[in-house]
Amino acid sequence: MSIKKTNRLMVFVLCSLFLIVCFLFYTGQGIYLAKNSSGQEEVFLIKKGESIREIAAKLESQNLIKNDFFFLFYSFLGGDSRKLQAGEYLVSSSQNIPEITRKFVKGEVIKEKITVVEGWNLRDIGWYFENNGIFQAEEILELVGFPGKDFSNEFNFLEDKPKNLGLEGYLFPDTYEIDKEEGVEEVIRKMLRNFDRKLTLDLREEIEKQG
Repeated sequence: MSIKKTNRLMVFVLCSLFLIVCFLFYTGQGIYLAKNSSGQEEVFLIKKGESIREIAAKLESQNLIKNDFFFLFYSFLGGDSRKLQAGEYLVSSSQNIPEITRKFVKGEVIKEKITVVEGWNLRDIGWYFENNGIFQAEEILELVGFPGKDFSNEFNFLEDKPKNLGLEGYLFPDTYEIDKEEGVEEVIRKMLRNFDRKLTLDLREEIEKQG
């Protein structure tokens, strides 16, 4: 190989390395430096079925990140592009892209507290959800009333429940945290899981006697 060709190759390699270093420096700053150190939190919604590109574009349009490319690059590089969970989040432009992505992957959505009061019947529960703008009362009653949905294959304690009765008495009175992307069935499952956790053997026997 001639000296001229060797010099050209050397120049090409050095230029390539310089461009790679510049790209990594530029991209690293875009990823690890927040857009605004004093940004306020605002609500950011990820809808079910939304693509990673749509999420990145929304983050940029809401001025939460500098450029959607940085979010896409980091998400694909870290393998998080398919792990982002739907829901409403509080996000700030003072957070960098790893912090925002971590929040989406962990599903740290805005939670709404609801309280089911002891002594409420199914209709009371249905109207409570409707009055709070969460679900329609009819949605609740169709699911937990008679005939309703059969949850006995998921919760063993329902196997002895009379078939002609709904879930009245099984939706444990308590305060629950839910997010807006949770469907009505998942909220009912949450209440049934709570019933299963908190119901003692004595209480189960008492319910069976009453039944």
